[in-house]
Amino acid sequence: MSRIGFFGGAALWGVLGVISVMAALPDAAASPPGMATSRQTISRVWPQGWGFFTKSPRTPANVAYKIAGDGMPKNALIGPNATPSNLFGASRRARAQGPEIASLLHSIPESAWKECGAYVVADCRVSEFKAAPQVANGSPIPTLCGQIILTSEEPVPWAWRSIAKHQYRITKAAAVNVQC
Repeated sequence: MSRIGFFGGAALWGVLGVISVMAALPDAAASPPGMATSRQTISRVWPQGWGFFTKSPRTPANVAYKIAGDGMPKNALIGPNATPSNLFGASRRARAQGPEIASLLHSIPESAWKECGAYVVADCRVSEFKAAPQVANGSPIPTLCGQIILTSEEPVPWAWRSIAKHQYRITKAAAVNVQC
């Protein structure tokens, strides 16, 4: 490759980078004339945005609870990857539990879900649920078997963080009997 080709390519990429940055920035006093119309054209040809890399902080979390020997639900999530029990990330069980929960959620009949506005799963009156439907766990390495409560939990809005004692509010819950 010749020097002209190298420097020509570098200059082209540099100009494209500067144009891209200028199109992404809001109008300012130092904006060149005609930038507003150029911004629309550039956005059609080369769209910019962080939407692909971010997710709404208000997205509900799906959580699984196991019924303990005393009848109280205990959180069944394996936990953060970077813990000694997960071999500091070498064990992929914690990462595999999300798809396992998603598969179980899709298997639950709509009639099994009950509305709940509590902050603690025990306050959802799980004992009053109808007979728990049986759901098959198709995971190759199942972590959720037996009596399980699956919940959809919304984060408490940031503005209310000092009012609420918990970070999440359970919006709905379903008791299921998971067959492994």
